[in-house]
Amino acid sequence: MMHFMHRVSLTRTVRAGPFGRATRVGWLGIGLLLSVVFGCQSGIYSPANLPPQYDAVNPVDVGSLDLSQLAGTPTRNDVIQAGDVLEITIATGLEEGSPVGWPVRTTEAGTVNVPNVGVVHVAGLSLTEAEMAIRTESIRRSVFRDPSVSVLLANRRSNQVTVLGPVNQPGIKELPLYQSNLLGAIVAAGGLSSQAGTVVEIRMPGGQQPLHKANADNASVRDAYPGGSPVQQASYGTEMMPPQPTVVRVDLARLSEQPSRGQYIPDGSVVNVEHRAPQVIRVMGLVNRPNQFELPLDQEVRLLDALAMAGGRTIEIADKVHVVRNPPGGGEPIVIRASVRKAKHNGEANIRLAAGDLVSVEQTPATLVLQTLRGFVRFGFSSGLPLF
Repeated sequence: MMHFMHRVSLTRTVRAGPFGRATRVGWLGIGLLLSVVFGCQSGIYSPANLPPQYDAVNPVDVGSLDLSQLAGTPTRNDVIQAGDVLEITIATGLEEGSPVGWPVRTTEAGTVNVPNVGVVHVAGLSLTEAEMAIRTESIRRSVFRDPSVSVLLANRRSNQVTVLGPVNQPGIKELPLYQSNLLGAIVAAGGLSSQAGTVVEIRMPGGQQPLHKANADNASVRDAYPGGSPVQQASYGTEMMPPQPTVVRVDLARLSEQPSRGQYIPDGSVVNVEHRAPQVIRVMGLVNRPNQFELPLDQEVRLLDALAMAGGRTIEIADKVHVVRNPPGGGEPIVIRASVRKAKHNGEANIRLAAGDLVSVEQTPATLVLQTLRGFVRFGFSSGLPLF
């Protein structure tokens, strides 16, 4: 029954006629629905006995969040990383002119192939440490006796990441390898805009996966070359599947609960910041301006605030208010019975509202009688006027 009530639209306003009949008819459907719901006596609360799990929570302002956790494990920016291009110069003192420098790219394995010296591991080393490593290896391998080695960083490897959604500067961003994380992407995009939500989706390109053909003749070859190169696999009857992207969703409002908050973002990834969903409440019933209103991010909204947004009550003696709320974790809506009179004198009774709440100032026998009397007065007064 509660679920049925939740699905029924209660936003239509019916104007009162001379005797209030239209108003009575307009509220009849609402009254019947609420009476059916209240007849079940399940999910009905007052502000005083409202369970904590149904308490309202203020909308999250992403501008107030601590995004430093998005950086993950700090890494040094003064060390050599895979993909960096180095300029290596080795002087022996026997050169007729200036020694020649060689541009060398660091491999994914973290090594460089130094001319005349060979492969030397340099990833994770500072430039000074790399110079010492190359010098040591050249002496150990009897290539040079006492060389002077210079290592300069010619080009730092970076990842191209596309940042979309409500950020101040969306587009393709160049992120240094040590800043290729969610924080680096958001900072490079100028930060989150006021329309940003708390959920960010990271779509990372996947590597190609082998798709073996059902060919018995190639089984022994595939066993002999497990995980071979695409050329080897294709030549032995193995096709390649299209790259399968990896999608990671991060909720900025719950960073401490998510191990993916410091997710490394590889080259070619797309970071999509989702828009903030409208945080609104609806106010209806015996109010002057029934409508829906957006909740501000920087302050809480309580029952009396909502009535003020709706222009106040049409009848001052209207005291009975029902707040229909959807539980945060899902499930059937609940109803909170409130009182305007109590809310004015008791802060606990002036219940804080949550996004999605429906606030209904209810018709009662007293308000119905007053509406009827007002209708009689207006009708009698207008009928007594002379006609011209």
